[in-house]
Amino acid sequence: MRVRLNPGTIKKFGRTAWRYQRTYQIPAGKNVARFASAIIQALEEARDANLTVDNLVFEPEHLKTLIGSNEMHLEHDVTIEVEGRDALIQVLEAAMKDIGDFLFVPRPKRFVLYADRNQRATFFSQSAASLNKMSEFLSNEGFQELPVRRRAQHPEAVERR
Repeated sequence: MRVRLNPGTIKKFGRTAWRYQRTYQIPAGKNVARFASAIIQALEEARDANLTVDNLVFEPEHLKTLIGSNEMHLEHDVTIEVEGRDALIQVLEAAMKDIGDFLFVPRPKRFVLYADRNQRATFFSQSAASLNKMSEFLSNEGFQELPVRRRAQHPEAVERR
């Protein structure tokens, strides 16, 4: 696990014109672990990922425990690089429990996940097939998709269409 400042990551994400999106409510309590695990299970080929902090509402106790540092200040554009399927689940679960805004990018990048402080997880992709596979898997696991709510595009992203 590696932690580093990666300036501009969130800004670049905000400027990207994503073609497709699906949003799910992040469940409460013990179901957070099941939700994080289901996301990684649906990504059979994923072996590593980056999780980038956008904003945190509370002190990120779960993430700090996971990375083994209470001294580190997790702030905007700090990226946690993880390898291994168990680590992917652990970092995703910890970030969801810490209630904040973050970006999760698995590799290979079939989609990106942006989770917000309102406990919504939105999957963005350029491919409908990638999102349909994820959506079908999450629905089969009992997680409910929220109604479509379009994200406001950054003006530069709209111009490039």
